Amino acid sequence: MITIMITGCGRRGQRVAWEMGCVGNGLRGKWVAARSAGGARFSGALRRSTLNLPAPTRLAACGSSAASAPTFLAAMSATASTVTDANRLRVVRAYTRTIGMYATEAVGDSWLMFADAGLRISRVLVLLAIWRTLVDPGEVVGGFTLPALLTYTLVAEMFAQQLQAKSALDFWLWEGTIASRLLHPMSLVGQLVAQLLGSWLFGICAVTLPILALSPLLGVDPAPASWLGGVAFVPSLVLSVAIALAMDVILGAVTVAYGLNTWLVGMLRTALFGLLAGAVLPLAILPWGWGKVFDWLPFASMVSAPLRIYTGTGDPLLLMPVQAGWVLVLWLVAGRVWWRNRERLVGYGG
Repeated sequence: MITIMITGCGRRGQRVAWEMGCVGNGLRGKWVAARSAGGARFSGALRRSTLNLPAPTRLAACGSSAASAPTFLAAMSATASTVTDANRLRVVRAYTRTIGMYATEAVGDSWLMFADAGLRISRVLVLLAIWRTLVDPGEVVGGFTLPALLTYTLVAEMFAQQLQAKSALDFWLWEGTIASRLLHPMSLVGQLVAQLLGSWLFGICAVTLPILALSPLLGVDPAPASWLGGVAFVPSLVLSVAIALAMDVILGAVTVAYGLNTWLVGMLRTALFGLLAGAVLPLAILPWGWGKVFDWLPFASMVSAPLRIYTGTGDPLLLMPVQAGWVLVLWLVAGRVWWRNRERLVGYGG
């Protein structure tokens, strides 16, 4: 008898396998239990089903001759491809529905979301007016000309949500739903990414696009300084989001480990972000050379690095390796601290 086992992931994240073999003159398969992600053994079958191929295929695949083995393997390969495609479609459907849920949540919570969007647009107008007052045309401040400063400020607000990438992990910990979310058929990081993507849709429609439409009236060129800067801005922004997510995971685990208040930790993150990331003031214009020191911190890799690449005031070949290094280091730390506090995490909050 020939048996093939294809391992995969179950609906709740557990490891399962599709075990197939010849039963009589038919080709049958079933889901059997394998090891979970944490190493625990599941008892019993998680789900059972039977696959019956057409009669000629069954006879050819399960015949007694040695020549039937290649036919059987070909049938197994086609079946494995079908199962894999179905699993991929189910994963894509789960992510799209989750993104849509969070996108509608941002609009349905309160009309104050529109007031927040209006305040963000007003803040851009104020900052642009301040830069025009402080910097004369043709003057260079910290390597920034006035047009570069205006573009920096405009793009920083257009992509504010992406550059900050504040997830809802702290809120999930506070309300005590982190344990149930770990049972969802999506990884925790996948849920955070879907939540971020969904929450960004409202900001793109209510803030990013209006600012982009108003930029000619404001006298600001929103285009990147060069085509290379525009192309490099995209992977740099992805690295920025990865750094922000890693920091959220680390702060969440530290909050649980030391019993800290989630709101205080969030306020501390916001304060450090505003001071060290360069979201409002470019780090290069800070006095006493502090900007050169802050450039090596992960906060600068979140905001300052992508914006400098976009405005042509920074070299992508120097900034992006620093971002990639922080992604590697922070996710290693995040995985370590999360694993050490996994038992406390599921009982925190509520």
